[in-house]
Amino acid sequence: MIYTVTLNPSIDCYMTADPFEIGRTNRASEEHVYYGGKGINVSLVLKEFGIESTALGFIAGSNGLAIRDGLKDKIHTDFDVLSEGNSRINLKLFSNGKETEINGIGPQIDENALRTFLRRFDALSPDDTVIMSGSVPGGLTETLYGDMAKRITSCGSSFVCDSTGNHLLNTLQYGPMVIKPNIYELGALYGMSIDPNDMDTIYALAKDLQSKGAKEVIVSLGDKGAVLLEENGSLTLQSAYKGEFVSSVCAGDSLLAGFIAGKKKGLSSVSSLEMGVAAGSACAFSYGLPTSESIVKLLGRPI
Repeated sequence: MIYTVTLNPSIDCYMTADPFEIGRTNRASEEHVYYGGKGINVSLVLKEFGIESTALGFIAGSNGLAIRDGLKDKIHTDFDVLSEGNSRINLKLFSNGKETEINGIGPQIDENALRTFLRRFDALSPDDTVIMSGSVPGGLTETLYGDMAKRITSCGSSFVCDSTGNHLLNTLQYGPMVIKPNIYELGALYGMSIDPNDMDTIYALAKDLQSKGAKEVIVSLGDKGAVLLEENGSLTLQSAYKGEFVSSVCAGDSLLAGFIAGKKKGLSSVSSLEMGVAAGSACAFSYGLPTSESIVKLLGRPI
């Protein structure tokens, strides 16, 4: 079984408002509402590839119940329900050709709830894979993903980490099957800005992350596609597909889901990267997540 972890799920509201003026009442010309968070997004896109998963995480209040109910006919969920607080609402605003995001805070996760949640990972089997995605809510330690990774690997299970900073670095010693920083997150790990065309630097930094424990490293490059450093040291650049850009929101989650889907279907890492970039590109050409039809159209073959 694949489990995805979203510690802070959300209701994502996409709005288009042209023109938009700060300090005035603005009217949306278009709006879409989705239930998500990075791990949930991965589960939803995996379903488009015909792969089942279970989404884990914390929900709270009426917003949390709306998230659970909104997903019940799409993917399997097994959320922990907090007794206080309310799950967050995120606003994705599109105006004047630019994207602006305002992400909510979400509920506090108390120690008892966290202990109960972590015990889930003590009963995994070697056939299970856990995908940890996104940031860690305030009040929780930077070692949380590392603590989860230790529990996961002690059961012989594998895991994937798509996070930033120390949240990502603390998992490396436990050997993630793949990590997926984007070009900006990769630079932030090393305190530098990276030109997405500078393959030498990207290779060197990805190789350093691999030396710290990651089996494979994907670096997403936005509209340039993604780079994969395989376990054998080979570097592959997969260019993004061509289409009319709408939004970059969730494109990285879609890319990761496509890559994991390819691996679960027994494809090579390079072929899996191709599937991932097709999913990420299809996402960028639409509001919300890609459909199987939109991915197949770009990929040019069944998935």
